[in-house]
Amino acid sequence: MSSGAVAESRKIISGDKLGNKALVQRLTSDGSSIEDWGEYTTRTHQSPSGDFHAHFYMNQRTGAIDYGYDYKVIFNGVTR
Repeated sequence: MSSGAVAESRKIISGDKLGNKALVQRLTSDGSSIEDWGEYTTRTHQSPSGDFHAHFYMNQRTGAIDYGYDYKVIFNGVTR
């Protein structure tokens, strides 16, 4: 993910509100506090396949991003 996309992102869930215990364990396996983490979303980007945004987990204190667990791209207007 580009640094610009990260800089323009916004937090949508605080780390202490993340309910997935496996995710919390993964994010804090480096000794960091879950309160430093959160789920973030990018602004909407355009692609030939349609407008989309990405969700990712970031440590706001260190700037570390976890791309290996539940990183997702969501196309606008698509419901599950």
